[in-house]
This record gives sequence, structure tokens and C-alpha cells, in this order.
Amino acid sequence: MTEMDRQSEAQLSQDSSETAPAAPFGPKLLGPTVLLTLPGGPAVGFLLAWRFGELHPSRLGVGLGAAVLVIALGMWLYRRFSRRTVIGPLCLAAGISLGVLAGGVAGGWADTLNLNLFLAAAAVGAYVFVVWLIAAPPADPPRRMTWLAWGPALVTVPALLCMAIMAILRSGLTEINTVICLYLLLWVSTRTIYFCRALRGWPSRARVAQAVRLLARGLMLLQASLIAGLDIGDDKLGGVIAIVVTFVLFWLPTMLEKLFPETTY
Repeated sequence: MTEMDRQSEAQLSQDSSETAPAAPFGPKLLGPTVLLTLPGGPAVGFLLAWRFGELHPSRLGVGLGAAVLVIALGMWLYRRFSRRTVIGPLCLAAGISLGVLAGGVAGGWADTLNLNLFLAAAAVGAYVFVVWLIAAPPADPPRRMTWLAWGPALVTVPALLCMAIMAILRSGLTEINTVICLYLLLWVSTRTIYFCRALRGWPSRARVAQAVRLLARGLMLLQASLIAGLDIGDDKLGGVIAIVVTFVLFWLPTMLEKLFPETTY
């Protein structure tokens, strides 16, 4: 694990009795962590479709416009229904999943039905749903976390494993796509399971807020694995993009949070 992950774990290890303000919960959604992960859905759809489709300027505008619209609608519905535990996260997840498909339209997918796009949309949507379900406004005293605490791991680990297997079957063990998929499988699985374990039992508001913020950042890593694992090109561009996301873009929220410490997810 990186030094930043160790610092995050140390923060999660603090006394669970500490309190946190109510601001990070409910509709407080527009932080750097989330704003940098939201474009990832349409980007995944665009890249996957662009690799096997034909790029048309008209579809590009329509697809990108539709992606912005459905994600914005999902965010608005989340804010509107954030205190209804299931409806708010479900609306946000649906908006982001549709954003993946809209990105596919922008990338040239219209007539060819490709299963990869729907797999990516389902994986991203399921992850967003369980993470923001955990982020729902907690009761006072804090609610007990049982199966829900393991939701992100139940989505992430199988998805990363499938991407690694697909990359191995398509490219072998030595290609860049396979290497980055295996790296993400080991790192992100360990990272997600640790944060899920921290949520078991009766987590405090501070612990839930910190864990959700870190799990939300993990969406970028899941998207990177989808790009590398589902890429069908021979030039391994998907693997290169996944490396850039993993080692560059993933750390941008940390830098932004240092510049704007009062911003929450």
C-alpha cells in the first residue's frame, strides 16, 4: 500500500467514539473526490465504443450531451431523495450507469450491441449504489452495519477478477493490459476489503464519512480496470490509459482536498 493509503487507514483506526459534523452526509455530494470520478463513466463508455465503433461528430455531441444530462439528473434526484435510503443512491447509480452508455454513443456505438458496455455500466452503477447507500444520512445513535458494510467489496472483487481473467485470455500474462489489471486486482481488493472491515458493527459518523470518501475514490480504480480489461484493441491503449488513471488521476482528489480542506464528498 502507498503512504497515502496508510495515512487513510490510520485515520480510520481512530477512536470510533469521535463525532463529525453532519455536513458530509446526505446531499453534500459535490466534492473533488466525486467531481473527478463522475466523468469516468462516460469516458469508459466512450473509449470502449470508440475501439470497435465508428466515430461520428453528430453522435459525439448527442452522446456527450446525454451523458451530462443523465448524470446531472441522477445527482439532482439523489439530492432530492437523499433521506430515503434506497431511492437516492439508486437514482444516482442509474444516472451514472446511463452515463456510461451515453459515452458509448458518443464513441460511435449505435447499431452494434456490445456486451462490454453493459458490463461496464452494470459494474459502475452497482458500485456507486452500494457506496452511496452506506453514505445515506445515519441515525443517531449510529446504525449497525452488517452485510451493507461488505457491499463495495462484493462488487469490486468479482469485477476486478473478471477483468484480470479477460485480459489474460486476450493478451497473455506479459502484456500491459494484463499487468495493470492484476495490479489493480491485488491493490484495490485489499484496499476495499480493509475499508469495508472498518465499517462493520456500529461505526461512528466520522468513520463512515472517512470510509465513504475513500471508497468513492476507488471508483476511479474500478473504471481503470474496466478500460484495461475490456479493451479490444491491439495497441494496448486501454492499458496505457489505465496506468495514467491509476498513478496520476487517482491522486488528484488528494491534492485538491489539501487545497480545499473544507470540501466534502
